[in-house]
Amino acid sequence: MVNQNPEQRARDAIDGLLQQAGWVVQDKKKINFSASLGVAVREYQTDEGPADYVLFVNKQVVGVIEAKPETWGERITTVEDQSQDYSAKQLDRDIVNPDQIRTVIRTFKESLPTIFPGRLRKDDTYEVPKTLIFAKTDSHADDIIQTVREEFGESNQFCKKVTYRVARIQAEKIALSAKAKKTPAKRARKAKEVSN
Repeated sequence: MVNQNPEQRARDAIDGLLQQAGWVVQDKKKINFSASLGVAVREYQTDEGPADYVLFVNKQVVGVIEAKPETWGERITTVEDQSQDYSAKQLDRDIVNPDQIRTVIRTFKESLPTIFPGRLRKDDTYEVPKTLIFAKTDSHADDIIQTVREEFGESNQFCKKVTYRVARIQAEKIALSAKAKKTPAKRARKAKEVSN
């Protein structure tokens, strides 16, 4: 692959990663949803224009990949806004469907040996790494959690919901804890200053 521009090199790299994870990568002009359970289509047309990749599981849209240069790391919110446009208009109706959630989680579970080949345990099960799954709403998150627990046959400790509200409360607890630890030292300094 000689004389490729950065976009072509990035596409080759993304194609390879998707294929390693078990996706069949196809061009928008030659779509065959029957080729695999998971199909990634390049430059698929959406309401917002073509997406770099649209991911289909069992012929239903489950995600969008927007490839950007590595130098965009500090401007990632631009990509977030672009991706939100896709989800708001095209993915909304499919993404909260319970059957769709189950298909995505089951596909993830079945792909673990391919995605994480070095995590095989002695009992022939795979250690599942910490994984973030983003949800549209609180109830969507609850549906995802329930499905993950069912598909993996695990307890409540296996899958947890973290929301903005929970994260804010945790941050406040940490701040209060830090403040409480400083308070006795401050009191001791003030007492010393008063006695001098």
